[in-house]
Amino acid sequence: PGQNALTATGMEVAPSLYNLLLRMKREGYRVENLPASAADLEQLIQRQGAVFNAYAGGAKADFLKNGRPELISAKEYNEWTTAAIRPEQMAEVTALDGEFPGSYISTEKGGLALPRVDLGNVVLLPQLAAGKGDDDFAIVHGTDAAPPHAYIASYLWARYDFGADVMVHFGTHGSLEFTPRKQVALCGNDWSDALVGCLLYTSPSPRD
Repeated sequence: PGQNALTATGMEVAPSLYNLLLRMKREGYRVENLPASAADLEQLIQRQGAVFNAYAGGAKADFLKNGRPELISAKEYNEWTTAAIRPEQMAEVTALDGEFPGSYISTEKGGLALPRVDLGNVVLLPQLAAGKGDDDFAIVHGTDAAPPHAYIASYLWARYDFGADVMVHFGTHGSLEFTPRKQVALCGNDWSDALVGCLLYTSPSPRD
């Protein structure tokens, strides 16, 4: 959360990510509105792709007004979760995070505001907290509880709205592999499998 969004055990995440985007653009991928430098990309991510803690009320309000979030309606979310998530799993989510939109950033009309950086045919999505509470380290490294609505919506938006063909987790590691239940021999009852679905998925180190 906060300024730690681009930290990966001392690795130079922003320059590595910028170099990847430059190479993709050279090789013909549609990468639009790419900033002029890695430093500018980092500032853009902190402005439009920040991850907020529960206590960051003022920052959330400013982001909702100026951060160009992706707005998810209850209707869209219901359609996506019906297609991807089993009812008993969604019951767990509601028990922990309340009814949609849950505890993250909501609009006056009851929608969910997701951070993202739109670069044309490439979108950068910060990985939101996979659980609730103030212990960020514990949440990133695994909880025994179902993820909140915002975490689920981010992955399902990538699949069903943005229409992603490939998903890359960029950094040391993410929290997806630590969501309940199994981490190997996955099935639809395991959160990591349910969220990613059939997307081509990879998780490289920034040094690759």
